Amino acid sequence: MGRKTCIRPFVFLELQEDKVFNCCPAWIDDHFIGDYISGENIFEIWNSLASQAIRKTMFDGSFLFCNRTLCPKLQDEALLEDEDDILAGKYGDKLREIFAGRQTVVPPPDHLNLCYDLSCNLTCPSCRTELINVREDHPKYELKRRLQEQMIEFIHDTERPIRISLTGSGDPFASRLFFEFLGRIDLRRNPNITLTLQTNGIMFDKAHWDRLTNIYGCTYIDAYISLDAGSEATYKQTRRGGNWGKLINNLAFIARLRDPGVLKYVRLDMVVQDNNFREINDFIGIAQKHDFACYLMRIVNWGTFSEDEFRQKNGSSGDRVGGSGGS
Repeated sequence: MGRKTCIRPFVFLELQEDKVFNCCPAWIDDHFIGDYISGENIFEIWNSLASQAIRKTMFDGSFLFCNRTLCPKLQDEALLEDEDDILAGKYGDKLREIFAGRQTVVPPPDHLNLCYDLSCNLTCPSCRTELINVREDHPKYELKRRLQEQMIEFIHDTERPIRISLTGSGDPFASRLFFEFLGRIDLRRNPNITLTLQTNGIMFDKAHWDRLTNIYGCTYIDAYISLDAGSEATYKQTRRGGNWGKLINNLAFIARLRDPGVLKYVRLDMVVQDNNFREINDFIGIAQKHDFACYLMRIVNWGTFSEDEFRQKNGSSGDRVGGSGGS
């Protein structure tokens, strides 16, 4: 076996509200590769000096910028890629050429994780302190709209298969920008699109789904749905503004989407914290009822808690030891 490495910085682009990353921010200690503040070409930032520096550490195996506590691949090296496999072409010709030539300036990404709109219909304490709803009168709306136009143009013009994830920053059904993005996906222009929906599930109902018939033919659609609870009482605490009854009904609707094969994979997520960890088995039971996968992650302080509050929520000394699942 060859040396272990990671292909993510060569294929993955995450767009946060103002910053650009080539990995999940938590996994790479918030080392961003550029700012998106005035309408720059996002693919010039993709190959910035900061981005190249991160890629170099994948070649030398130092993982210098990575958080070894939060990154799941460094926690379990079996998830890392083997360089011999890459050079043998297991991950495609593009990555084989990149690693053979130790290239740090690379072609555009294969995976877009779109998190530039924080709009959501909930105000979960682990995520935010107030309701965020970006509309046309928002001071950053026009900047976000221009960024979105770049992304729409890219996914339709690229000749390679492309994976789109939205959104680890809010909810794709509640966001005007992201729901418009979904509605503009044109599989006649690019039939090789894979789509991941990260949502709280409250607006993932028949009425909204019927407005997105254009995406039904995507190569692959999966959904990650955040519950953070195994009971209604706890859900009211962890998913502030949600509706447990509507969520449970929507899960049944979503399960039916798998029968015709429109939705290939569904995963329920729980951010584990002091007021829900005793319900992990109940949470797993909800997933099993619908034959969904499930995923547990420890809470991260995204600035919504004081040090003491987070120490209590995390059930630890307050060290940043978990992930939000956003990426």
